[in-house]
Amino acid sequence: VGRAGRFGTKGLAITFVSSASDSDVLNQ
Repeated sequence: VGRAGRFGTKGLAITFVSSASDSDVLNQ
């Protein structure tokens, strides 16, 4: 979520997708 602040509005989409990947990594 913190990434959205850095990239701005466009970052929201990237962060939204990345958060899903990050959650998978955290689970492992």
